[in-house]
Amino acid sequence: MQYSCVGTFTHTIDKKNRVFIPSKIREVLGDNFYITRKPKGYLTIYSEEGWSQYVEKIQSLPESVAAPLQDFLIGGAQRCTTDSSGRIVLENRLVEHAKLTKNVVFVGHGNQVRVWSEENWIV
Repeated sequence: MQYSCVGTFTHTIDKKNRVFIPSKIREVLGDNFYITRKPKGYLTIYSEEGWSQYVEKIQSLPESVAAPLQDFLIGGAQRCTTDSSGRIVLENRLVEHAKLTKNVVFVGHGNQVRVWSEENWIV
């Protein structure tokens, strides 16, 4: 499935690392999706299909290039399913990586959604 995530949405993260995934983003991502960290201090969300394609690209690289990417991106990923309220619980390492404290900004980037702390969001 080809999808396109657009728009910017801000929601809060609570003390239990629960955050609401905007309904327009959930409509595009589907019931299950993956979230991983990126080196520049944000997180990225992929649909299941988008994640599979992403992993295939990484695994097609030479081992010397692929291994560190696999450790950081694939090893640091979390498979997510929203609860009945449209929330997910983020793992601590993802929250810490993106420095998510209060307001979380979801930014549509076509085939992915970037997740920033409001303080670090680069406009």
